[in-house]
Amino acid sequence: YNRTLTPNGFQSERRDLWQGRQTYLEMSPFLYADQLNGALLMYHSTEDQNVGTDPINSVRMYHALMGLGKTTSLYMYPYEDHGPIARETVLDQWGRWVAWLDKYVKNANAPKKPAAM
Repeated sequence: YNRTLTPNGFQSERRDLWQGRQTYLEMSPFLYADQLNGALLMYHSTEDQNVGTDPINSVRMYHALMGLGKTTSLYMYPYEDHGPIARETVLDQWGRWVAWLDKYVKNANAPKKPAAM
């Protein structure tokens, strides 16, 4: 979420932070957290070996969004690498995705039901 934390290149960007400073800043969602509209669901694997997606980035983004009063959730999955493969993890993710989409996308503008007495 903050590309300046991977200063020696990422994905197809081969310049380092000091050669491509503007690109690194533009590609860092963390720096634009205040502009988020809508709800953001994040998940991360605690054993992620991808150098550009260290789990701490998700935690920092989550704290930034919460501090800004944004709607967000972060789920950390233990014992998983960059792409989760355990059946339990995949089923849990799918369940959370469906519930999230139902609440924040499908029914985002649905009128609120009156509370039962």
